[in-house]
Order: sequence, then C-alpha cells, then structure tokens
Amino acid sequence: MLAAVARSSGLFVCVPVLLELLRAPGGGWQLRPRVLVVLLPAVTLALWLGLNLEHYQDPLYFVHVQAGWGRHPSFFLAPFLSLDLSLDYHLFALGALALTAYGFWRKERPSLLAFATLTTLLPLSTGILRGIHRYLGTNFPLFIFLARLLEGRRRWQVAWVVAGLSTMVLFAYKWGQGYQPN
Repeated sequence: MLAAVARSSGLFVCVPVLLELLRAPGGGWQLRPRVLVVLLPAVTLALWLGLNLEHYQDPLYFVHVQAGWGRHPSFFLAPFLSLDLSLDYHLFALGALALTAYGFWRKERPSLLAFATLTTLLPLSTGILRGIHRYLGTNFPLFIFLARLLEGRRRWQVAWVVAGLSTMVLFAYKWGQGYQPN
C-alpha cells in the first residue's frame, strides 16, 4: 500500500504481485480470492487523490506539479533526442531498455517482465531523462536479467563490478563538486 504513495512507480508493484497471485501451480492462470489484496494499493491511491483534492482542489496535483521540473507526458523515445544532459543518462536508459529486451528474449516470468517494462518506460515517458538513475535503482528485475546474462562469465562479472564501482566513485565526485546527483 505504501509503495503507491512513496514513489510514482510504486503503484506498478501491483502488476507483478497480481500476475503472481493469478499464476496457477500448473502454469496457467487462475482467479482466486486472494487477488483482492491488490485492492489495497488502489484504496491508498484513492485516499491520496482525495487528500490532494482537499488540500489543492486538484486530485492530480502530484502529476501537474511535475511541470515545474520540466516533466510532461511524451513518447518514451523522445528523451533520447535531448542532448542537454550528460551521456550517462542516455547510457543508463539504453541499458535498461536492452536488459528489458533481453528479458523478453529469455522468456522470463511475466511478472518480472511487466515490472521491468513499466518501471523503465515510466521515467522515459516524462519527456526528460533526469532522474533515470533513481528509477532504475528500484527496478529489481533488471538486476536479475543482468545476473542471468553474466552467469558463467567470470571476467564479465568482474568487469561489471569494476565499471559499477567506478561509476559510483565518479557520481560521488561529481556530487562533491556541486553537480546535481541525478
């Protein structure tokens, strides 16, 4: 319930949970009463909309305020045409799209694919790439897909860890020099 309020992508947690609750033991799909637990985030979202309506006279205030950061709904590939950000934003976004495509190619669990796709496309559909790092940090299926991609490839695993740690050091340095962290 709280994930729906804590982050805009928190509502997407319902999708993989719903898909897992609908999975039958034999492999197909089966509707069961326990699926009703997915209504809890919907109730939370309804309460959040009501709170925004009461305080701001706009139930979608949290969406409309995004314009202050330059975010607006757009086609998910449009942010790649913007060259006003450093290259790392584009590389993170392209990497996320590539790992999601790899998950589809590997025929991963539908719940993982749904969550990875939704939480990758959400920040891309805002018109800018700023903040893509934060969104991808919570996109756990991408880490699972990456682990499966590097499985049995010890040198690639070490290279990935070194590249990841180097990137973290670079971002920490940039933050220390006064650059925006995201």
